[in-house]
Amino acid sequence: MGKYNDGKWQGQHIYKNYKSNGTKRIKWIGRGNKLDGLNYFIENDINDNKWQTQKYEYSCQDNKPDNDNWFSIDNFIIHIDNFIKHTKM
Repeated sequence: MGKYNDGKWQGQHIYKNYKSNGTKRIKWIGRGNKLDGLNYFIENDINDNKWQTQKYEYSCQDNKPDNDNWFSIDNFIIHIDNFIKHTKM
């Protein structure tokens, strides 16, 4: 595992657990070795509907990992919620 990585789950697992029982211990999502994890997540995983099966690193640390490929769980959930709302999954 990476320096900040506490585990790795598929996007659908992270999302469903957060929504159903509040996996609030996860604070940060890492998207591979990408320089801008959030934009890559939006442009590739969300827009191409890969987010459900894509495996994401996650971190439970309070402070954001010192790497631009990490973004907040809140951003992860908001973008998936918006995608679902607009595609009526």
